[in-house]
Amino acid sequence: HIAQGTYYMKWSRIADDGSYWLFRMGLLEMEQLGDTCLILDLRDNPGGSLDLAFSITSDLIPEAGPFFQTAYRDPLGRERLTTRYIIAEGDGADIPHIFILTNENTASAAEIITAGLRDTGRATVIGQTTYGKARAQQHIMLEDDSAVVLTTMQLLSLERGDYNEVGLAPDVEVS
Repeated sequence: HIAQGTYYMKWSRIADDGSYWLFRMGLLEMEQLGDTCLILDLRDNPGGSLDLAFSITSDLIPEAGPFFQTAYRDPLGRERLTTRYIIAEGDGADIPHIFILTNENTASAAEIITAGLRDTGRATVIGQTTYGKARAQQHIMLEDDSAVVLTTMQLLSLERGDYNEVGLAPDVEVS
């Protein structure tokens, strides 16, 4: 809580380190204080857990429906490209004003949150164009304890499609 009606959250990484619990507690505190504006600071956030990004985004969307999509293939190439929509359950917080702060170091899972909230009309993005990491990898351990890292998934904005190596431009550009 930084000012009357405004709550500020800074995420340095989207990780399973207790920060999701703090996020949920922050939403409860916002409700108790009657805050109607959330500033979600994702500047310099390199991303992290895709599943956690999907949960965070869904928790900020009060209507059921798609907010993001992925396209993936079997890591061994046996299946064709499959598209999957990520769906909000419809029980997220109804916060009237969400502003997301981004810069050129906002990437991966942080971009999922940015795209999902903006594409559903839930947030305004302020700052700079994001990094543009719209690919996910799978790590496969081999019998000799070596590993192979394969790019197996495309991350796709509902409104803008593939933003890999291009990034997500802000609604309001601020340097």
